[in-house]
Amino acid sequence: MKLTIIDTFKPADLLVKKTDKKTGKPLAGAVINIAPAIGTGKAITLTTGKDGTATTKLPVASRTGTVYTGTETKAPTGYELDTTPVKITAKPAGKATATFTNAKKDKPTQPPTTPPTTPPATPPTTPPVTPPTTPATTPPATPTPGQSTSTAPVPPPTIPSTPPSKGSLAHTGADSNTWLLAAGGLLIVVGGGALIAVRRKKADGEEESQTTS
Repeated sequence: MKLTIIDTFKPADLLVKKTDKKTGKPLAGAVINIAPAIGTGKAITLTTGKDGTATTKLPVASRTGTVYTGTETKAPTGYELDTTPVKITAKPAGKATATFTNAKKDKPTQPPTTPPTTPPATPPTTPPVTPPTTPATTPPATPTPGQSTSTAPVPPPTIPSTPPSKGSLAHTGADSNTWLLAAGGLLIVVGGGALIAVRRKKADGEEESQTTS
């Protein structure tokens, strides 16, 4: 009769697998922390290789086995971290497997490309039109008492012509000459008469003187 003796403190073999959650593809670079669930046992850190696996031996402190907790502390590049802990039971000289899956990171949503806003064309600046300067209107000076407000020259007074009297003829240039000639003749007659009178008076005076003598 053959007996099999099992060492209750023989460590168990642990196999860790890391795969893509959607495709099952093995993932390398995942860091898994294995720590005892109860007690102060030593924690073990594993990193998955190219085949997405990692192996280690787990100490067993009980014939019924020792419970460990596996937690991912670093996800493979391009994948989300799997924060769900995995329970591992290591039995003496037994084999345990812990599988972790990761989902790819969502691609960052790029904001819609907004075409650059073309600034409106700046219209040419038109210089302001300066209205023509209207000369200030000088108010008329306030006339003083007795001063005429009219600035126009005063025309000379018009001498009304005396109309000829009724029944008389208008004087012409010929009439003026006739009057001058008549007046001249009258003066000659008067002067001649005066001269004759003087001579006559002188003659009478001489005769009287002779008679007296």
